[in-house]
Amino acid sequence: MKHYNPTINKSMADKFNLKGESTTDVYDAIMPCVNVIPKIDVIRNAVIDDATSPGVELYTTPSDKDFYLQSIIMAVIKDANATSVQTFLQVTIEGSLKILAAIPGISLTAQSEVLTLSYPIPIKIDRGTVIQIRNSAAVATIRSRCQITGYTEEVVKNT
Repeated sequence: MKHYNPTINKSMADKFNLKGESTTDVYDAIMPCVNVIPKIDVIRNAVIDDATSPGVELYTTPSDKDFYLQSIIMAVIKDANATSVQTFLQVTIEGSLKILAAIPGISLTAQSEVLTLSYPIPIKIDRGTVIQIRNSAAVATIRSRCQITGYTEEVVKNT
């Protein structure tokens, strides 16, 4: 596919010092590309061994870059004595605390569950905030595990 935007083509030709017999020859050699599949550069895991823990930090988003969450894998194992238990992933989006994933416990039932979420359009998480896994307060023998993947992106503004 040829791209005929004279401003972009001239800028690229100048930047890469491309020369040809004619302007058209140079422009025909240029094919701008955009990487639409960003590299995953953040993979974090955490484990909580009981229901009394206030939460475990998976990742703190950078304060100088945007962070995009791509996937969540969460697992829970609990005994039959656990009541009113919920494991959840908590994040901040647009200044508001949100629960992005949760596995509710089934009262008086032994339970083992896995939740996998993948976002085709990654979710932008606020800068400088903590992403954490939490268990709701309850009497329980419970073990929760969570893994997230995502990427950071430096926003460059044209001046």
